[in-house]
Amino acid sequence: LLMGHTKTVACHRTDYILTGVRGFLDLGILPDYVEIMNAVTVDYASRAIVHITRQEASLGGIFHIWNVDARPTTWTYERIRSFGYEFTMVPFEVALERAMKVDTSHPLYPLLPVLFLYYSGDAGLPMSWEDHLAVELKTERTNSLAMLEPAGIMCPPMSEKWMRDSLSFLVGRGELTPPEVLAVGA
Repeated sequence: LLMGHTKTVACHRTDYILTGVRGFLDLGILPDYVEIMNAVTVDYASRAIVHITRQEASLGGIFHIWNVDARPTTWTYERIRSFGYEFTMVPFEVALERAMKVDTSHPLYPLLPVLFLYYSGDAGLPMSWEDHLAVELKTERTNSLAMLEPAGIMCPPMSEKWMRDSLSFLVGRGELTPPEVLAVGA
């Protein structure tokens, strides 16, 4: 998952995760969905890709650009709540039912095909936090780390500050309704 810049937290507004959060918060809910937020910042990903592809030793190799400090969805939800948003966590099926009732102008409307894929299982199997912990991410990223660590290119961890800054950026740009406005409309 490619997210905002490390320093500016600038991100694109149509990212499906951000669009989903925006839309579900408008409904006062977030889906209880087992998913891992394996976010990397856009500046890290671009530096990593450019650096790796400029190395002759990378030819024919496989390079995963992952964050070894991924977080469970519940961690991100806790940060969203601490920012001031009030929501009820509901089963994914309930969130999908609510999403299916939105009109065409709602942020969730364009996401309905993606939500149907997740519901049907055709989007792949979700990875639980326990499954995520069982995967040795350093092993999965061995080739990438071998290229990036000597150059000092490291993926920044998902921190509470980064989450708060990201939410502030989105609110400031008008991409996310401020929590106090949503609370009044509830």
